[in-house]
Amino acid sequence: MIFFFVMLLEPIIAPGTTESWDDMWVLDGHVIAVNDTLKMWYLGKREAIDVYNRMGIGYAYSVDTGKTWQKYSGNPVFVTDSSSQWEHSSTGHDGLWEATVIYENGEYKMWYQSRGYCNCFNTLYARSNDGINWERRNQGKPVVYAGYHEGGDPRWDSWYAGARAIIKKNSLYYLFYEGGSFGSGNLSLGLAIGTSETTFMKMDTSKPVFTTVGTPDTIWAGESIIPNVILDDGTFILIYSPNITLAPPATVGLALSKDGINWERYDRNPFCDFGRMGIPGGQVTSVYWDITPGLTKELIAILRRIPAGIFSCKMPVLLIRP
Repeated sequence: MIFFFVMLLEPIIAPGTTESWDDMWVLDGHVIAVNDTLKMWYLGKREAIDVYNRMGIGYAYSVDTGKTWQKYSGNPVFVTDSSSQWEHSSTGHDGLWEATVIYENGEYKMWYQSRGYCNCFNTLYARSNDGINWERRNQGKPVVYAGYHEGGDPRWDSWYAGARAIIKKNSLYYLFYEGGSFGSGNLSLGLAIGTSETTFMKMDTSKPVFTTVGTPDTIWAGESIIPNVILDDGTFILIYSPNITLAPPATVGLALSKDGINWERYDRNPFCDFGRMGIPGGQVTSVYWDITPGLTKELIAILRRIPAGIFSCKMPVLLIRP
């Protein structure tokens, strides 16, 4: 096993200036590589009393393999559709939350989380030719619903079914989502497999495909995680952090799977502890493979630190397979 770790001590994306659309905080950036450019879509919020109002998705890019990032001058590129029952809650809150994007056949495809009329978070879909101008699809309806809409409580994902990663494998879309139920602070990993961008079937409606609840991970990760999945040579790699917004233990775990359903945990989790390294509050929200020319394949993690901004680091390269 090889460990190699570099942390950028300054944010790669910081909150904007006073009265800008993202002046309160930025978080949950998701990165993809398109040719020699890194592109990120991140969640931003304008200063307001209510945490769920004035939300938007911004776009940033890097042409120097992630060393520096430039925010798009026309941000935000995606905002809540306040006329939609799927993007505006019954309490009057903006429903928009984070997004994950892939680039396929000259088209940008975005699956985004949004809280609708019943205060449930679902996954919706939009597409774009340039990653900036977006068109909602599927008649503006969710492509993956929270369990409340499918059978009510007490499904494990009755309150939350928000996309965290999309992976295309063997002509199928693997949509890994963050799920949770009403009255519970637990967040675990679910999987829905799609035959198209908008047609998905959940693999299990009775339980998540991966959870820390009641497992050895509970000791270090608690019972609520931020799951991130990436593909490497046919193997799904799950990197997960405790999802505790105010004072997280800043640790990271690893699990591997061949099918996205059955997972093998790394026996030395947590394999990374930001707290011990003097970096409090780091929560991994996205991972991608480094595109630096001439270097050995390395994994880059995008971290959120509220309200400091979005950071990046090189993760340990773990030479293990199930």
